[in-house]
Amino acid sequence: MKFENIDLVDALRRIMDIHTQNYKEDFELDAGLLHSLAASQSSEDKHLLWMSRPNGTSLLPEREVYVEDSYENKVWEFYHEQTRDPILAYAVEIKGVEGDTVRGNLIELDYAAHVERMQKLTVPVETVAVSFKDDATFYLPFRSYRREAIPLEEKHGEVVSVSYLPENAVELDMILRRERFKTSYHAKTGSIEDHIHKLAVQHGVTEKLGILPLEAQTAYNAVKEAHPEAIVCFAQNGYFEIYGEDAKKAAPALGTKLLMKELEGGGQVAVTGFREDQWVAKAKALWGRGNDVLVTQPGEDGRQETVKWSDTIKPHTQVI
Repeated sequence: MKFENIDLVDALRRIMDIHTQNYKEDFELDAGLLHSLAASQSSEDKHLLWMSRPNGTSLLPEREVYVEDSYENKVWEFYHEQTRDPILAYAVEIKGVEGDTVRGNLIELDYAAHVERMQKLTVPVETVAVSFKDDATFYLPFRSYRREAIPLEEKHGEVVSVSYLPENAVELDMILRRERFKTSYHAKTGSIEDHIHKLAVQHGVTEKLGILPLEAQTAYNAVKEAHPEAIVCFAQNGYFEIYGEDAKKAAPALGTKLLMKELEGGGQVAVTGFREDQWVAKAKALWGRGNDVLVTQPGEDGRQETVKWSDTIKPHTQVI
């Protein structure tokens, strides 16, 4: 499955919370790296591979995974060859930043099949470019660059980056383009919320919902204050969510679960909801039980638009 234009850090954190039991703190390194790479000007920095293991997580540059005997290559294949740990694996594509949110695409991978294919496609490397704190760069033999870099650190400061220089860079670029195209082309587009819910059910755990940002809280509160008697269905991450007392009232009518959602800034709120493509049937079910229903979501100009359900069954939809 492919999950497009999502909050990458939030989605991966929730997957990690479900699947990773120990060393959850590893993910904070992943989150920091995602934010750092989102600011990079290099297109290759936007393509990564991520895995969630029972004991930790790993986020690796995809290009380096395809370099034979590199650290990243060894990490990615280790858990397939040396353990029987169940692995959740994803291709990560960073698309941009909105405020503090790193947005992009996730593609679910068959970890074992991916490793076995990757092993047939890796390219050898003879030289690495090692850059130091004082901006000096040295080209060192791949097999001995760690040892040779140690005395250079005394003069040039700590190592800040290591770039693998494959024997055939053109071949590596071609492999990466082909594999990315195939992976994306064959993946069906899905809902990240449905995916995380399915994982939670499979693992027998209570899923953690994404945090409701302060900006969204403010927008929702404004609508609710203007229409206190209506049930407000608020668009979030491909779902219409219903909060607080509205959620407690709506869940039995909708046949949906009542969960708790964290609020940015602290606190929790009861929540239930349904996918955006179900809004006609679900809102009708609420309206049919005597509830006035509002559906609110960002319009083309980014501002919140609120539609009264009772108006949508008339010839013209009224935007309040």
